[in-house]
This record gives sequence, C-alpha cells and structure tokens, in this order.
Amino acid sequence: MFDSYLRKAVVTFFLLTASTTPYLAHAAYIWISPAELKALPTSGAAWDQIRSIANSNFGKATGGHNDNHDVNTLAQALVAARLDDDALKKKVVENLLSAIGTDDKNCTGSNCNSLSISRNLTAYVIAADVIGFKNFDSS
Repeated sequence: MFDSYLRKAVVTFFLLTASTTPYLAHAAYIWISPAELKALPTSGAAWDQIRSIANSNFGKATGGHNDNHDVNTLAQALVAARLDDDALKKKVVENLLSAIGTDDKNCTGSNCNSLSISRNLTAYVIAADVIGFKNFDSS
C-alpha cells in the first residue's frame, strides 16, 4: 500500500516537472536540470511523501522485481538535490553502489529476469544524474 503511494507521488512529481519545462532545457540532463529542480516547491503532499522516504532507512538493494529500492533511491536523490544536501547525496551514492550486482544476487526462478533489471535501472540512472554522480565527491 505504502509503495503505491510513493510511486504515485514520484510520478506526480515528474509529470508536473516534465509538463512545465520545454524538452531542450533538459539537453544536458536526463530528466531535470539543477536550476529547474531548485524552482520546485518543498511543501505539499507529494513533497512530504518523497521527503519521508528520503529520510527513512529503506535498506540496501536486493534485486528482483519486488524490490523498491530503486524508487526509494530516486526519491532520496530528488530531495538531496533539491535541498543541496551533501550528506543525503552521500547516502544516495551508497544506495546506488549497493545496487551493483543485485541483478544476479539471489537470482532464482521468476525473480531472475531481464524485466527486473530493466524496471529498476531507469530510476537508478535518473537518481545518479539528479545528484551529479559523475562529479560528486563523497569525501
């Protein structure tokens, strides 16, 4: 139940951002630029839901199609970038790194398929882009 609310909050957040910004403004970024992210509100039900997840301890990635670590990491990245919170960005980096190798970890039966990898990968990629993973210095 909680996961469906989180997904709705993240989707609502993205739809609001994507629908109000021209495509070319995102040329250097996958989803949203830092300036556009800074212009978004830090109040309301969607923000409260995303921030709640960002500040929670949702554990490490386990892989598989039932793992919501990807969406939680994306929520955490959005909050970290919006608030320019380096401590939270560091947690995002830790969560991104914990996802490496989970595509074959505990890989058994229906839990082991390319759909699981595809489903989870997009959120991790966007999360890395939002926090500037390429240039982030976690020291």
